[in-house]
Amino acid sequence: MEVITNWSKQLLVNFNASKTGGMIFSNRFPRLPNIQFNNVEINFVKHHKHLGIELNEDVYIYIIYATSSTAVVWDGCTVYEKENLEKLQYEAARIVTGLTRSVSIDNLMKEIGWVSLADRRKIPK
Repeated sequence: MEVITNWSKQLLVNFNASKTGGMIFSNRFPRLPNIQFNNVEINFVKHHKHLGIELNEDVYIYIIYATSSTAVVWDGCTVYEKENLEKLQYEAARIVTGLTRSVSIDNLMKEIGWVSLADRRKIPK
């Protein structure tokens, strides 16, 4: 939060800390962390509507669970479709990390520890 605060000050962007909420997309947190933004404690929510899309921690976890065993299905795709799926994964990795498109794809994937979809298809289920 300190990085965001410093960034906003440099670019003269104002955030309303009292309207800022937190959401954890994981079942690995036994208790919520204490996070402050501009000296205001962040409240955690179970769901949030953003740009017309309802974000829900349970739905996100379900999507990960539901798609975790579908790599074999992707192997029947055309080469063009496989390349598009790889691009989609790289874009998701950039979004998750907040990095720009100028970052090396190999470095990005190593940094976050993700395996390419091509490599995942080779893993027997």
